[in-house]
Amino acid sequence: MEEATGVGVVVTTEQIKEAIEKAFEEAKDQIEAKKHNYPFAKLIARVSEMQPWANKVQVLELINEKKLALLGPGEATGKGRNKLSKEEKATKKTTEAKEEIVQDITDLIGRDVDVGNSKEILAKHLAFTKGKVHTRFPPEPNGYLHIGHAKAIRFNFTVAKHYGGNCYLRFDDTNPCKENQEFIDHIVKSVDWLGFKPYKITASSDYFQELYEAAVELIKRSKAYVCFQNSEDMRRDRMNKVNSPWRDTSVEDNLREFEKMRQGRYDEGVCCLRMKMDMQHDNPCMRDTVAYRIRYTPHPHSGNKWCIYPTYDYTHCMVDSLENITHSLCTLEFEVRRESYYQLLKDLDWY
Repeated sequence: MEEATGVGVVVTTEQIKEAIEKAFEEAKDQIEAKKHNYPFAKLIARVSEMQPWANKVQVLELINEKKLALLGPGEATGKGRNKLSKEEKATKKTTEAKEEIVQDITDLIGRDVDVGNSKEILAKHLAFTKGKVHTRFPPEPNGYLHIGHAKAIRFNFTVAKHYGGNCYLRFDDTNPCKENQEFIDHIVKSVDWLGFKPYKITASSDYFQELYEAAVELIKRSKAYVCFQNSEDMRRDRMNKVNSPWRDTSVEDNLREFEKMRQGRYDEGVCCLRMKMDMQHDNPCMRDTVAYRIRYTPHPHSGNKWCIYPTYDYTHCMVDSLENITHSLCTLEFEVRRESYYQLLKDLDWY
């Protein structure tokens, strides 16, 4: 246990610097191309892979020093304001041992992603947010919370508070087979016990009608189709980048089949609705992932109204948009889903 958890392991500054040098060298071409727009969080993750017991504050400080030496200070932000660079702010914070590192909010988002919002979409969004940061803690109510949830709760709520914004408590309740009211009640109590007050308590199920209508719109735009492959064949074809036999079905046929799914005229597992993205993409999350599946199970909130339920990959970004979330703060295992997150919103012309 001690060996597995790093008890007694001492990682020297020299070892950390050596890992940082290797991480920078591996990403050399991308850093030279993107400069300050390169997502340097990837380097932190890479160093953590090589030296998992290194002091994370020291890792961040040394990466910022290396970045500053390599690229110089970043562009100033704001209108005529005399601000420290992000590197200088981070270094200043890390020298005060009892203070937390608080970087500018732009360090927490992927500036490498062109989200492509129109002026009209942004105007509508800003009319709601008034320029404030809006985050969300989105647990699935399928069990009791653990220490990782506590980190996510604190991170989302304190980031919103630090920037004068709001944080939703939103239940990601799209799988009625695993969710129940006991877990919902427990999560609400746990967030309150930790001392955080949600801006609103919502659920993905609050938006089931909007999500269904969006699915119909995707079909009309030839961006979704009903697939009758079984799970094993679908998994194999996605792995091998092979199109589904139903990928090019007509809009009319897909609308008809999706309506049959909604009416409960197919058994579970017979078919599903898939997003039409890019089956040749290197990122497997872009290879026509499932948007809706059939479940004949009562839902804790919507009861028996629906027998088709949206997936996480379909729902998460869309409810973020519906609730005008400004910063979708997630742990790194969700990074691979970023491209499909933005692609679906682009396909619908949503914020």
